[in-house]
Amino acid sequence: MLLAGGMFFPQSIGAEIYSYVDKDGVMHFTNTPTVNKYSSRKYRYIGNEISGIRYLRMPASFSSVPVNPKKYDEIIKKAIDSGINKMIVVGYDVPSSERALEISKKYRGIIYASCAIHPHDAENFERDFKNIEEISKEKEIVAIGETGLDFYREFSSKEKQIESFKYHIEHSDIYDTIKTIGADKLTLCAFCSRFRRGILYRLAPEMGCNKIALGHHADDMIETLLLNAFYEGRLETMPAYLNAEDGKNIVIRPLAFVWEKETLEYARQKKLPVICCKCPACKDFNMKRKQVKLMLSKLEEEHPGIKKSFLRALQNFSPDRLLAPEYYKKIPAFS
Repeated sequence: MLLAGGMFFPQSIGAEIYSYVDKDGVMHFTNTPTVNKYSSRKYRYIGNEISGIRYLRMPASFSSVPVNPKKYDEIIKKAIDSGINKMIVVGYDVPSSERALEISKKYRGIIYASCAIHPHDAENFERDFKNIEEISKEKEIVAIGETGLDFYREFSSKEKQIESFKYHIEHSDIYDTIKTIGADKLTLCAFCSRFRRGILYRLAPEMGCNKIALGHHADDMIETLLLNAFYEGRLETMPAYLNAEDGKNIVIRPLAFVWEKETLEYARQKKLPVICCKCPACKDFNMKRKQVKLMLSKLEEEHPGIKKSFLRALQNFSPDRLLAPEYYKKIPAFS
């Protein structure tokens, strides 16, 4: 899966899963950790439950060193017995990514894998990147990560980490191209979106990704609906699942039913850093999308629940009750 932007699953779309070990050394899983002065249990966050499916993020140590296959069976059986439906084994360098892939193939349908070059292993990223690229093409690999910078421990030099980080990023000259075209701020978003989508559509097949995951949330869905209705004269928004027109790519939006305020609250709880996108139009309140967002915010204040109603409307429409030509032309009076 190609992740466009940082993706996460907030509590609003999935209860968090915790594990704890009892006095006999047996591991248990729960959605409701009981933490008080009388409890000696140590809970550890390990995953989320989304739409009735429990996802478990297996620690890197699970794939870092070979383990007796019987031990794997024992751990996986305990997880399944506790209601864990799916597990992801994390790879952080070439050997652990290969091991994660091996495990996921053995327990196909239950365990999936991710592959990565961690900042700690950035020193040899030129050598390792091609191997990770090949591993990522396997169908059991559902995510590529982690990349980033870790200057706290510096197992790899800062210079190599920065070099590796840049290598993970697709550089583009979108803004320079838009300036050359002469687009004004009112059309800046449309041009930028189209160019970025083109880059993602090109990269996904090259990287062996079968899906492109975008981070649009429920507010984006409603704002896009109104923008299209107000300024384009059509009822249309961004679908949660889309077969792209190029016939090669599938676009998914996992946060389609999550409100923007919930993502903000999740980021606040987890103390995630907010990084400015450096878009020159980001704080321009003359932009149409900004104006629609402000209008919706005011409507929600005056009529609480109106945004939820809009979101329901996107799932509950009657094409034959609109003025679509393919419907009213069937009526004798119009034929």
